[in-house]
Amino acid sequence: MDRLAHVKQRDDGTWDRHPLEAHLLSVSGIAGEFAAIFASAQWGQLAGLWHDLGKYRPEFQEYIRSVSGFDAHIETAPGRVKHAIAGAIYGR
Repeated sequence: MDRLAHVKQRDDGTWDRHPLEAHLLSVSGIAGEFAAIFASAQWGQLAGLWHDLGKYRPEFQEYIRSVSGFDAHIETAPGRVKHAIAGAIYGR
């Protein structure tokens, strides 16, 4: 399973997925550039890499998929309609 930093549904219903590794590397580069003015580019890069480290936790990955609606098969997601029930009732 790819680890996600952010997900966003487009107007056409498809998903923009921002992989966590790509997000951390991008933020690391930007933070390194900002910290370079203080002669601390490496510290900035490290801070950028670690700023969302907790998003690797399985609990967060489950959360981002369920709350966003990205994984529509998580039946217990808040605010989601249990879509399998109708098929079970009418599919007999």
